[in-house]
Amino acid sequence: MTVGIVTDSVADIPEGLVNQLGIHVVPYNVHWGEEHFKDGVDLFPGAFYKRLVNDPVLPTTGCPSAGDYVDAFETLAKRCSSII
Repeated sequence: MTVGIVTDSVADIPEGLVNQLGIHVVPYNVHWGEEHFKDGVDLFPGAFYKRLVNDPVLPTTGCPSAGDYVDAFETLAKRCSSII
């Protein structure tokens, strides 16, 4: 039995552990003024904190959409017998 694991990027699981265990991470949305990013996809911690110090505009976050989770579950369902 193969078990797939889904979490979101707020869990902040180290990349090595994500890769080792095959965890599927659904990225949170980061909104910075008019710009929109996917956490850990096109905005990484170093750039986030650097910008946080220098930018007068503060970011906000948004949960992944239901569709983002559906995509994750559908991807894992092709190779896993169970998903948590």
